[in-house]
Amino acid sequence: MPPTGRKLRCWIALGACYVLAQLALTACAGTRAPWVSYAFSIVSPLLALAACCRCAYVSAAGAARTGWTLFAVAMLFWSTGMLLSSWQDLSGQVASDATYFSDFAYFMYGAPLLLTMFLWCYAGCAGAYNYLTLQGVTEPWSEVLPGLPFLLLVLLTTRVPAAQAGMASTPAQRVPQKLTLLIDNFSPIFFTAALLGLGFAVMRTHFYLAAASLFVALLVHALRSATLQSRYMQSERALRAAHDKLEKLSLTDGLTGIANRRCFDQTLQLEWQRATRDNKPLALLIIDIDFFKSLNDAFGHPYGDSCLVQIAAALHSALPRASDLSARFGGEEFAAILPATDRAGALAVAHKMQQAIAAAAIVHAPSRGGLVTASIGLALNDAGQTPAPLLAAADQALYRAKQNGRNRVEG
Repeated sequence: MPPTGRKLRCWIALGACYVLAQLALTACAGTRAPWVSYAFSIVSPLLALAACCRCAYVSAAGAARTGWTLFAVAMLFWSTGMLLSSWQDLSGQVASDATYFSDFAYFMYGAPLLLTMFLWCYAGCAGAYNYLTLQGVTEPWSEVLPGLPFLLLVLLTTRVPAAQAGMASTPAQRVPQKLTLLIDNFSPIFFTAALLGLGFAVMRTHFYLAAASLFVALLVHALRSATLQSRYMQSERALRAAHDKLEKLSLTDGLTGIANRRCFDQTLQLEWQRATRDNKPLALLIIDIDFFKSLNDAFGHPYGDSCLVQIAAALHSALPRASDLSARFGGEEFAAILPATDRAGALAVAHKMQQAIAAAAIVHAPSRGGLVTASIGLALNDAGQTPAPLLAAADQALYRAKQNGRNRVEG
């Protein structure tokens, strides 16, 4: 038999022994039977409290730990209420404001378990017990009913090993998604309204209980509002950060880390419109690595990718202003947008880029010899209706640079 199955049978046997012990002691207690009944009624939720605390401790942070923590809180409320009730009944105390807090504890017990299977299980057992009591049935076995749901909860917690506690589902997590959403939105309202109703109903006869109910109702409502506002603000910040991150990723070349073609197209359109509106020059450079295919064939694509990364860094370092943009145009081609830059300024930037590439000292293929170089085509904006003529002029200038021997600037 697998260890898990053996362990489960062990716990079932212990539960059966617990029930049999309660039956035997209740039957033999005679006039002390109420003492035995109350003792077991207190021990059962305390065992459930310890089991839920254990599951909350071994569970990973998140819904699993929250669910078991709520169960532990409910068991604590029930144990408190049962202790107060047993003290009142066994000591013969007349009802007072102090003992009425047991009813308040019972009421609070149901809040963390709202619409869970455990609450329905307990309601069934409690209903059967109350029915038998009203019918005058005082058999010892009927005293077992109130403690059965707690024993079943203890048995349930044994199915949550520490290694899988973070993945295990609590009873509260088995509620369907739509019902969960309904409970999450409306249960705090019903709970607060019930507490307010309880407070106003007993205000005249039990002032302290009423004051406690009203205080808890307002506290729950305030905490709920503060929690929702905090979650909303955290979600909004996380959503904004994720949006900014995605936007940045969508505009960044994955290999070189500089702007990609999409970012280049958007920036070129914006800068062209600004230059046209302000009647200022706009320079465009297109840079192509000379004989890049030979480099890839000689050293392989990983070396070629490393070369592209170094070239991108060199080009970016050569830009004189933050408003200038360097981008990967496609393949081994790069581009630079230089707003408010005339021909002389664009030529100066182009030569500075060639110097930066030379300073990188990237070894070229043996068939080409020497270091990696680049050809650059330069163009300035004209009176065209779109930036397409500017792009075409820069491309033609790059073609002339290649035709005239490469490693040069044409424009």
